[in-house]
Amino acid sequence: MKASNKYAAVSVVIALALLISSCARDPEKAKTKYLALGQDYMKKGRYGDAAIEFRNALRLDPRFVAAYYQLAQAALAQHDWSESFAALEKTIDLDPGRLDARLDRGRLYLASREFDRAEDEANFIVTQESKNVGAYQLLGAALLGPV
Repeated sequence: MKASNKYAAVSVVIALALLISSCARDPEKAKTKYLALGQDYMKKGRYGDAAIEFRNALRLDPRFVAAYYQLAQAALAQHDWSESFAALEKTIDLDPGRLDARLDRGRLYLASREFDRAEDEANFIVTQESKNVGAYQLLGAALLGPV
């Protein structure tokens, strides 16, 4: 009877080890889960919790562009301008063609009265997407800013 208990205990330990190792081997699923949880928190207005989930995703994949962008959005919602700017910088470093991140960064430049940089962002976006209304708004504000 004791041998069967030992066998059952060893079986449970092996099953748990296999389960844990299978999760550890698939960081893609885990990072996607963290991203989805963060996005759900964003919809509920729980920006701090969302930021935690986006950071969890980034721990698994430090090059996860979508998580950086979402982290920037969570920081913006909390009025944490420096964290938002840093996350937008990383987003753009990893994906220079990410126009939504460039528009947000341009708006932060505008808010900090860095009109030339805001104008540069707007011009970049317009050259990539000529019908981007937000880019034209940013451009107009940047050109009027120093007046």
